[in-house]
Amino acid sequence: MRRCCLYCAWRLWVGKESVIKKSLVLFLIFLLRGAGGFCAGEADVYGHSVKTTPYDQKSALIDELSRSSQLPTRSTSESIAGLFRQARNFSYRKENHGDVWQSPQVTEKMQAGDCEDKALWLYARLRAAGYGDIKLVVGKYRPSDTSNHVWLMYTEANRDVLILDPTIQNKAWSLSAFQPKLYRPFFSFDDKHHYSHIPASRLYS
Repeated sequence: MRRCCLYCAWRLWVGKESVIKKSLVLFLIFLLRGAGGFCAGEADVYGHSVKTTPYDQKSALIDELSRSSQLPTRSTSESIAGLFRQARNFSYRKENHGDVWQSPQVTEKMQAGDCEDKALWLYARLRAAGYGDIKLVVGKYRPSDTSNHVWLMYTEANRDVLILDPTIQNKAWSLSAFQPKLYRPFFSFDDKHHYSHIPASRLYS
């Protein structure tokens, strides 16, 4: 698409100059710049803040986000790897009815849960340990998956984004280690905002 637009812009520019043609060239350049962030294969990692999401009625999630908002970010001796291993060791328990998110306290007591339960427990423990720049993410692990998946994204000081998925992965991985089609976020949450990773043109069209 970019090559096609650039070719059209070049043909317009080298042809007979006119106000209309110059305007078309500038419009094509604008499209190229504006569409750059939504090229096929690129995930919107940071998202844009929204007021509502389809997950705002999950009381376990909202309660934990509210509680975490009162916690400071500080240096800690607890490692991400150690907390990840604890979440990874919880048994996977698929729900029989509906999509109920259990609280971190219930997950720890049961030592079991599904993907959102493990991720929410890990989010709570990381925030309690003093880690910041963590988002709980709802999206697709693979494009062909029929159900959504839940994991965490942690942004390090060097701006590298780590995927923390205690349901599928056996350790934390850099987002760059995965093929672009994997781990596609739809919505995410931290203790300050709710985010959509769906382009606004698609979300509100």
